[in-house]
Amino acid sequence: MNTFTLKKIVAILFISTLISLTATVISYTSGGPAGYSNAPGGSNCTSCHNSYPLQSSGGSWSNISLSQLSPYGSGTSSYPYRFTLSINNPGHSKIGFQLCVLPPSAISTTASIGTLSVPSISTGLIQTVTSGNRQYLGHTSSGTTTSAGLISWTFNWVPPTSAYTGNTNFYVVINSTNSSSSTIGDSIYFKLFTLNVLPVKWNDFNAEFINKDVKINWSTASEINNNYFEVERSVNQVEWNSIGTVKAIGNSNVLNRYEFIDSEIKNLPTYDKNIFYRIKQIDFDGEFEYSTIFCVNNIALEEITLNNFSNNQIVAIHSKSAIKSIRLIDNAGKSIRSQYESNGQVNFDISGISQGMYFLQIETINTTQLKKILINQ
Repeated sequence: MNTFTLKKIVAILFISTLISLTATVISYTSGGPAGYSNAPGGSNCTSCHNSYPLQSSGGSWSNISLSQLSPYGSGTSSYPYRFTLSINNPGHSKIGFQLCVLPPSAISTTASIGTLSVPSISTGLIQTVTSGNRQYLGHTSSGTTTSAGLISWTFNWVPPTSAYTGNTNFYVVINSTNSSSSTIGDSIYFKLFTLNVLPVKWNDFNAEFINKDVKINWSTASEINNNYFEVERSVNQVEWNSIGTVKAIGNSNVLNRYEFIDSEIKNLPTYDKNIFYRIKQIDFDGEFEYSTIFCVNNIALEEITLNNFSNNQIVAIHSKSAIKSIRLIDNAGKSIRSQYESNGQVNFDISGISQGMYFLQIETINTTQLKKILINQ
């Protein structure tokens, strides 16, 4: 074999290798293929980036974190939990990941649970891919570049709609590279995170002014190991203060209603502004979640005056707001008589009502007030 032929063979081999390497790099420019989260029955990135073995301990491994920000909504099965996956691995200029969510008892054929999704704040950085009966979340090419080895990805996960509770495993593989277009010097990490799916399914939440207090009502559709609720108040949605607790039912699959009266609101300097409330649910093991945030507005909360009990009438006057309705309620909470109006002054008929103690529930455009009255005629 002459020198020219040998050089030609070497050149062909070099070009073939370059084409193969280039094809590999190009095929993954939008993110890696599915099935590389190291979940049972799956693989991980060392199948290609095999310059170092899979690392599941050590300093860089310890700098991988998965934090739950809060349920993005009311925390029911129709609302997502929001997470941030972060890694701090200096010396690497491109970092990617793949994640899969499975139940704790998963085997190689177990399907992933819940639904992973990409919020708008992460658009262009991460994507979901599906392989068989499993859904995966991973980086895209635009979401991998980092100048200091520090990068975070934010994503949503919606629990299964079948009221799944208990531990859930997040299988995460991190691929840290030096952006050399080769697998030399790359580091692959695996970490397993376990989330306890919180047991409460919220049904509704409401807050309204009653006289000069705020009455807060909420209900749950089901509860598992629910210890208690903590009511929190804010005037700016940034700083929250705990204002009381309510003991929970604990375990239930029926509708349960709860109530809390905020009687200290009148002492706030911002009493006439927007006031915000949320409910913190605490499990027996310390896990917790928040309800949605509810706003009440105290505009035009001047006292409603009652007078003129003669001639079988009660005159209700509100100087700042039209009265929408008046309801007469007995001590058992039963509605006796209702009247609907749209005026600042209402003449409410009490003819034929038996003597005794009653309540008048007066609703205006901005508030609902409860007045205790004695009918003696």
